[in-house]
Amino acid sequence: MAKYVQGCIDYVLEGLIDNELTKPLLQTIPLTNLNMVTQLCNMLEVILTEDTDIRNPQVTASCVLASLFKIDICLPLSWCLYSLELFFYSM
Repeated sequence: MAKYVQGCIDYVLEGLIDNELTKPLLQTIPLTNLNMVTQLCNMLEVILTEDTDIRNPQVTASCVLASLFKIDICLPLSWCLYSLELFFYSM
């Protein structure tokens, strides 16, 4: 989970892909990395209850989807969102 979250946040805020700088993504609502992680933690708190088996592939997929949703929420529905999804799936 950490590799997805840190990589996506670096890509959105700084345009950093594998220690190589590119153009950062345009944000419609400027957020800091702390804002993104806080929103993600709130979403995961709802998904992961005490009864949840975190080794279940469906739970893992839900967590990855939550991280993608919460990190790209500040991006316009245009090439930025598409670009982040391509980056996310390439990890």
